[in-house]
Amino acid sequence: MSSNLYNKLQACFRAVLDAPLVQDPTSQQRQRIRFLSLKNLGGLLAGGSAAAALECYVSACELDGTDVVLWNRLGTLVR
Repeated sequence: MSSNLYNKLQACFRAVLDAPLVQDPTSQQRQRIRFLSLKNLGGLLAGGSAAAALECYVSACELDGTDVVLWNRLGTLVR
């Protein structure tokens, strides 16, 4: 992946996470968007910054601790 694409993807995920709309804890759909954005941002960051990826994965686990793919990624990252 080119560094330009990597930077654009990272910026998009962070923009979604910073959006006030997905900060609403009362909406399941918005929390799902937040969860998926954290999970995907963590996957993107895992290739370069394990600490940043870990932070994203842990935040995603706090939103939905039942996602087995997320737990697998988390375990693989810290292994």
